[in-house]
Amino acid sequence: MFDPAAVGFINHLLRGASWARDELKRFAGRTARFEIFPFALALTVLDNGEVALAAADAVPAVTARPTPGLMLRLAARDDAAWRDIDIAGDTDFAAAIHHVARNLRWDVEED
Repeated sequence: MFDPAAVGFINHLLRGASWARDELKRFAGRTARFEIFPFALALTVLDNGEVALAAADAVPAVTARPTPGLMLRLAARDDAAWRDIDIAGDTDFAAAIHHVARNLRWDVEED
């Protein structure tokens, strides 16, 4: 439903931030699944540090389950909200995702 648009937007942000792509390249081939009831989005990191929709049979290395309330706090840049997300799986990959998500910015004026 919104998956292709989400991937396009994320990759747009990543293309403007080589540091973020470099951070994610270390995890090329791994999949992260984000479950925000009632939606889920699974993304696989590509060799160039961008992401693609994961294959239907992809096993996630990380699963993150933020609640809708946490999503609002994250959007408001509440750093304490990150501690409340239920995360399971590869802690190094999760830390990289966290670092990229916290520091990746959309430059609206440039767009």
